[in-house]
Amino acid sequence: MDYFSSLSSWNRHLAKLLDPLFRDRLPEELIAGCDALLPSDSALLVVCGETIKPLPLFDNIPADVRHLHIDPYLDGAYLLDPYYRAGISGVRSGLYKLDEVAPPGFDYEEYFLRYYRDAKIAAEIGFITALPGGYFSILSLAMHEGSPDFDPARVELLRTAQPVVDTAITRHWLDIQESGNQSIVTPLHSQLETALAVFGDSILTGREAEVIRMYLHGHATSSIAEKLSITIHTVAMHRKNAYARLDIGSQFELFHLFIDSLSCFDAAAGDDPLQTYLAAAPRV
Repeated sequence: MDYFSSLSSWNRHLAKLLDPLFRDRLPEELIAGCDALLPSDSALLVVCGETIKPLPLFDNIPADVRHLHIDPYLDGAYLLDPYYRAGISGVRSGLYKLDEVAPPGFDYEEYFLRYYRDAKIAAEIGFITALPGGYFSILSLAMHEGSPDFDPARVELLRTAQPVVDTAITRHWLDIQESGNQSIVTPLHSQLETALAVFGDSILTGREAEVIRMYLHGHATSSIAEKLSITIHTVAMHRKNAYARLDIGSQFELFHLFIDSLSCFDAAAGDDPLQTYLAAAPRV
């Protein structure tokens, strides 16, 4: 599709965004319009905040991978998502490539391996939009394995649509709050954050647990060394010792160990979820 046809399609969807008759279909029309400017294989729109789990507002994720992609994300993997971490840190509204929100020295191969291997997602770009009340939204667009990467020129074309994207998502979120159709009160988010903060404490040394949690947040070895003011060799040593204690061999296994252990977290006790998880399901 050429630029003229793309803009023509975008304008048709924009007209529906302004039409009250399409108010309930706002996310669908917004994402369809974005797809006209920058084609993607799938999209996910969630609202996040420091006190809530991500609230899914819309997605067109293929049905056969929803249980591999959407469910794990909402169950706790979002805590490790660079877009989520950027939103929590207060990054300004905008369209971001992954390397623009990821920590320094971010390991892209490892990230896509641990998040998207089963969902077969190969590239991601996303809008982060600041919302009233301290919330923010993430509109993630993805390309799957076998598809071409995002066209840089079309990425810049989509970037020009940010004012419309921000306004449309804000209006939709205010409509949801006013209607009372979505509860925004959930203690589970803070419980998950607490679980991440104590993950590994029952098994690892203090420094090993600190290093492991920074890996979970997506930091590379060099970034961890810089932040902790230790050498790269020391970071690698702590990681090696931690992996041995946890009986794992990769960051991919570490990620899944954290997600699996969340089901055993007792928020009232505030103990390391690994303590209960490994006791209930000892590994050989």
